[in-house]
Amino acid sequence: MTNLEKAVKEIKEAYTEYFIRCKEIGSVKLPKGTLDGHGSEYVEATKILCEKIENIEKKYSVKVSNKDFSQQEINKIRKEVYNED
Repeated sequence: MTNLEKAVKEIKEAYTEYFIRCKEIGSVKLPKGTLDGHGSEYVEATKILCEKIENIEKKYSVKVSNKDFSQQEINKIRKEVYNED
């Protein structure tokens, strides 16, 4: 496996963890009148995801582009986590 392939694999795992966390956040019921809702928790989860991706790219000394890991793959991971067809 090349460094790029290893990085893409780890990024896929990071996205899986991210979507699992987002699913957990969304499943928590909030009282009516909560202004922020889950917004700050989603922002924190997104920051963690971005940091993980940066660390993975530094670890393998690669820059993963859309050709290597596309939005379609991200959507596929999301659909798997959320059990969507």
